[in-house]
Amino acid sequence: MTHAVRSAFLAILVLFCQATIEAAPVTLVLNDGVGNAGAAFEASNNFMVSGVTITTSVTSTLGSMTGVFNAAGAASGVDSDGITLALGDDASALDAGEVVTFTFTFSSPLTVSLSSFDFSGVGAAGDAALVTIGGTDFVLQTGATNFNGSSDVWSPNLALNSGDTLAIGAQTRLQFEQFTLDITAVPEPSSLAVLVAVGGYIVARRRKSVTQP
Repeated sequence: MTHAVRSAFLAILVLFCQATIEAAPVTLVLNDGVGNAGAAFEASNNFMVSGVTITTSVTSTLGSMTGVFNAAGAASGVDSDGITLALGDDASALDAGEVVTFTFTFSSPLTVSLSSFDFSGVGAAGDAALVTIGGTDFVLQTGATNFNGSSDVWSPNLALNSGDTLAIGAQTRLQFEQFTLDITAVPEPSSLAVLVAVGGYIVARRRKSVTQP
């Protein structure tokens, strides 16, 4: 194989790798800063990033049993209607009886996974975050698998399907700070076929030019 042909193969390989995997971690900040996901969830219950649409919904067993996502200051929680802190609702936190559900919607060729979720206020047994994702329940507390009790960061690295939900409740009280998604763009087979065909044409042209007298 000539140097020219080898160079062509290397160029095709680089193009193939770039087209096959374009992964990037995307962190959604859940506070009320302008442009942050938290502010968007508070205003309209949805946020789109890198082709993934995330929507939120809230349920509450406190007071009138309704509530809203509340991005307050450095973190987020739920504000249950008509209930004060004295009656058990910290409007800037997620209290026992309140649940926030995040729903993820996206289309092929994207693949998405939940890399990490950053809480505050999670403690030991009896003061846990109660999480359900893809039909699987997790009790996040000090000592739980993939949960750092010092930083309150959960790192599950869980693959998501479009339509999957992430529901979070609290045994006592906690807040949301941010979460990170790994989003990968994988080209359709037809796109790869075109890439291979173009690569084959380039190699053939290179080979022909090398063998001509």
